[in-house]
Amino acid sequence: MHQETLMYCIFLIVQTVNGDTWGQWTPWWTCSSMETGDHGEFFEPCSVTCGTGLHNRSRICNDPAPSLNGKPCDGEENSSEICNTEVCAVDGNWGPWSSFGPCSVACGKGVNKRSRVCNDPAPSQNGKPCDGEDTNSISCNGAECPAFTATLPGGVHPYQNGAIIGDIRLSF
Repeated sequence: MHQETLMYCIFLIVQTVNGDTWGQWTPWWTCSSMETGDHGEFFEPCSVTCGTGLHNRSRICNDPAPSLNGKPCDGEENSSEICNTEVCAVDGNWGPWSSFGPCSVACGKGVNKRSRVCNDPAPSQNGKPCDGEDTNSISCNGAECPAFTATLPGGVHPYQNGAIIGDIRLSF
């Protein structure tokens, strides 16, 4: 009997695959796919709602993807772009109070006043005005007013601090 030996050789061919083409960029801004979850896309909204911000997008090297030590796709995987360049509204804020001014009268009861300005910052771009009052006052007492006399119908009467001293009856 003659014995034949069959030998089968399997050759494994290994081929390096370079990444040739980037996949699609994800969109810059929010669209219906974000709301519905369609397409599995990832993208980022702008980093701010007003003023200058950034939003980013990305892509994947998958057409074909590199394998077996193949080279990656040329170019960048991520990209950024300036977004929302609209000016932000600025709400007003009060600056510091001024010092109280002098008493409003030299003698008797008066008022000290102070003020402030809505400028820290001032409202702009449809921002809200400052809330509250721009002036403030407190009572003050000047020195005691000197006594004096006034001639009125019915005679001479003494005054002090804006009032008649004593009891007076006027008759006409």
